[in-house]
Formats: sequence, structure tokens, C-alpha cells
Amino acid sequence: MKVREERSTFLIAFFVGIASVAGSYASAGYTQAFIASPITSFLAWGMPDVVLRFAIVVLTGVGEHIGIEHLGQQANLLLALVFSTVLLASLVVPMLLIGRELTAQLPRSFSQAV
Repeated sequence: MKVREERSTFLIAFFVGIASVAGSYASAGYTQAFIASPITSFLAWGMPDVVLRFAIVVLTGVGEHIGIEHLGQQANLLLALVFSTVLLASLVVPMLLIGRELTAQLPRSFSQAV
């Protein structure tokens, strides 16, 4: 039963992370207020030269062959979306675990009334 609870905790946190990123995009669009925008800038600034060269030369070349412009930029944005989803989900996991622990400590009659 414990494994099932942990799995559901991480699944809920993952979906909360996705919803948070989607909500950020819905409210801000692709502006600096969008949560993935500063992460994208940080990734472009902090990546090693070899990775940047690969993204610019190889991925852009592959993207041109399959009809997708700026594939390297889109890969960077996708990585920023993944990082922001994981960041937000990691903030939710402790809250869910604390909530479960506090709910388990409530008196039985009170927890059934709520």
C-alpha cells in the first residue's frame, strides 16, 4: 500500500507541474513572465560550447531536412519546459507528503467529517 501512495504522490506532483507550466504560458504567453523563458536563457548561457555547437549546427541541419526551422532553439525550449515542470513538481511533493502525514494524525472522527 505504501508504494501505491508514493507512486500516486509523484504522479499528482507531475501533473501539478505540467498544469503549472501550462498555466504560466496561458497567462503570460512567451514573454519573460513565462516560467520557462528565464530557464531557456540560463540554459543557452550556461551550456558548454560543444553542446551549443551541436544544437546550432547539427540540430538545425537536421531540422532543415525534416522541415522544422530552428530545431536547436526548440530543443532548448523543450529542455527548459522539462526543467520547470520538474522544479514545480519537486515543490509539490513535500507538501503532499506533509498533508498525508497530518491527515493520518487527525482523530478518526474528525477526518471522516472533513
